[in-house]
Amino acid sequence: MSEPKISIVTVVLNAQKSLERTIASVGQQSYENIEFIVVDGQSTDGTAELVRSSSTITKSIIEKDRGLFFAMNKGKALASGDFAFFLNAGDEFCSPNVIQSVVANMDHPDRNYFGNVVINNGCFSWRIGYNRLLESENFDKRSLTIHHQSIFFPAKFYKTNDYDTTFLLIAESDYISRAIIDADVKFIPLDILHSKLEGLGISRFKTLAGTSAYCSELKSLITKNASFYNVKKCRSRIAIKSYGKYILYKLGGLRLLTTVVGLRATLYNRLGLRMIN
Repeated sequence: MSEPKISIVTVVLNAQKSLERTIASVGQQSYENIEFIVVDGQSTDGTAELVRSSSTITKSIIEKDRGLFFAMNKGKALASGDFAFFLNAGDEFCSPNVIQSVVANMDHPDRNYFGNVVINNGCFSWRIGYNRLLESENFDKRSLTIHHQSIFFPAKFYKTNDYDTTFLLIAESDYISRAIIDADVKFIPLDILHSKLEGLGISRFKTLAGTSAYCSELKSLITKNASFYNVKKCRSRIAIKSYGKYILYKLGGLRLLTTVVGLRATLYNRLGLRMIN
């Protein structure tokens, strides 16, 4: 492929310092055919002013929205790239040559491409993406565990598929599942970005109500995308894993919970097992 256009979409609300790091990281990319789209939910801490003044940002929306996944759909609708990539505010690319390296591995316009995300919880780091299963030439793509901030969605998919806003917690997992069902997928052995785990997402396990809601949504996700998941096997494990995380949080807070999650991800990758959230 010859210099495909990459649309990077970031959704933000009241996170000026985090967005500053992300803007700088995007601006340092050596690859030039990038558009950077930021959707701000009408921040009140200076983030909106940063969005308006940044020369790195190509397109932006600053207005109140109905939630994270509504905002992601708005950002996606502005995208005109051959591939779309969703980047959280605060996350940073692992090097200035990441996009250039990814593009060099792109060989089909309708394929999903993904690499590794390096996550740090303030105690240690782990990777999500690589799995020993990928060493097989004929790996089953249903075995993949892909981090949302590591996948480049082709225009064929992202322009005709929205995030399902009936999911309040796990619409990213649903979106990835549908993308992989829809088209071929290729792993690129590359660290895409660094993500500092600051409680977003995994903080749902702070309360019993949040854990129950997450558990319920995960069951709905697996049923909805039954062709991607082993429904019987996955549903039998959901409650154990979800409420286990709740107990870990109550015993040792976010640090203990994320440490156990990171160790589990590392072990699964080395053994070639699939990790279901």
